[in-house]
Amino acid sequence: MAIDYLAAVRDNAALLAAAARDGSLDADVPACPGWDVNRLLGHLGRVHRWATEACRTGAEPLPERLESPPRDETVVAWFEDGVGPLVDALTVLDPDAHVWNFSNGHQDGRFWPRRMAIETAIHRWDGQEAHGVVTPIDAELASDGMDELLDVHVGLRLAGRDGIDIGGSVHFHCTDTDGEWTVRTDDGLARVTRGHTKGDVAVRGPASSLLLMQWRRIPPDDPSLEVFGDREIFDRWLDLPVPQ
Repeated sequence: MAIDYLAAVRDNAALLAAAARDGSLDADVPACPGWDVNRLLGHLGRVHRWATEACRTGAEPLPERLESPPRDETVVAWFEDGVGPLVDALTVLDPDAHVWNFSNGHQDGRFWPRRMAIETAIHRWDGQEAHGVVTPIDAELASDGMDELLDVHVGLRLAGRDGIDIGGSVHFHCTDTDGEWTVRTDDGLARVTRGHTKGDVAVRGPASSLLLMQWRRIPPDDPSLEVFGDREIFDRWLDLPVPQ
């Protein structure tokens, strides 16, 4: 069944706004050191506006032309005002049209619905964590997020770093939905195999936990995750630059 990315954007944005209204905008966001919930909303609201502009024009937006977020209680409404235009732009977006994105892959429209759904879901989790009550990311979306991370973000992490080698392979396995990947590094590139294979180290857990661990939201020794095999290889994987 296809993932409804637009519903994921709307639903997770609504949950984040609700968490902000129910809690304090001054609350620290543990996943983003130095940020409070006000800044989190401002960041995601700007990302939504940035993606909206990319989808509408097909070109890379100029950050200085984006609307700046307020630093007061009006930031929640400001954040919400950016969700509808984003969903509208994604709704009419031709997946095969040439549309700029920041990846090293295809520059087409299909990049943005998935990226915005995953970005919004992760930051929804951040906002909820700031107030002490979190719900997992939808399992199918989180598994898709693992695919995206390995397809897009790992390559960006390794770009220009020839010679990077973690010394073996890491197998990631979702326990609550489809999703298995084995990744190894090879002279600055990531080689990903999908499906059931054996790695030098295996990391198993719910899709949400695997994705949140990869984005450094939860630690690798979180109780929801199991690690089997050569832990040093996994530690070297974790020592690679964090995706931004």
